[in-house]
Amino acid sequence: MQMVVFYQCMGQDLYKIRYPQMIVEYSFKGVLASLIHFTMFGWEKEENILFDFIVDHFGGPLMEVSDDNKHTWFLPELYLKYRNKTIMGTNQKLHLTVKEKFKKAGLQCGLIPEDLDVYSEVLERWSTPSSEEIENLVGKMVLYHSQLASEIGQLGEFGDFRYGFYPFEILFLLYVRKQMDLYVPKQFEDLLLNTPEAKMVFGDPEPYPEWDPLLLQIDNFYRKNYPEYIPNKHGVLFR
Repeated sequence: MQMVVFYQCMGQDLYKIRYPQMIVEYSFKGVLASLIHFTMFGWEKEENILFDFIVDHFGGPLMEVSDDNKHTWFLPELYLKYRNKTIMGTNQKLHLTVKEKFKKAGLQCGLIPEDLDVYSEVLERWSTPSSEEIENLVGKMVLYHSQLASEIGQLGEFGDFRYGFYPFEILFLLYVRKQMDLYVPKQFEDLLLNTPEAKMVFGDPEPYPEWDPLLLQIDNFYRKNYPEYIPNKHGVLFR
């Protein structure tokens, strides 16, 4: 699923000149989910390519970012802090920076939230050395996610069946802390962090999945016929 989103982005890039207003097949939320999973999978090459795509097209027709989901803005900021990178010159309060710059430029920004609720507190204290404090923050994230997941099947923030009971934004926080040798709770009492999805263990790195035959055919076609196709600049991917 994450590979498909990656190649949707790569293919869409080919048509940006001829069809600048073409409706894309992905969302900012979906592309961020792929970026975060590539990071947790240890697929650094593909992660970097996708991050560059996000930055290159940020706010434009190929990467519309007017998203009202608060965890959608939490994830890129935590990623930027972890990787020591920036978007629009910052890794602090990204949602407010983007909202302000877009407003001045006359770009659509009304959906971007003014505050990130519990995620603002987590972004301020994500690297705390205190075990008690991080457990408290994770508990707040679990409560926030669980309350919204009760609307599963609807259009709420965690109403998507793919992620309603798969709290990957919390798992990413725990992943980042583990990579930085910071305390990570070993056990959780909450249902949300004890679902089969939440308890999946990724390899270091996670083995690449077997290619879908149609996706491989599409990739080979673009590589052969379009020299400007982004993967052509990076050689073999996902293998």
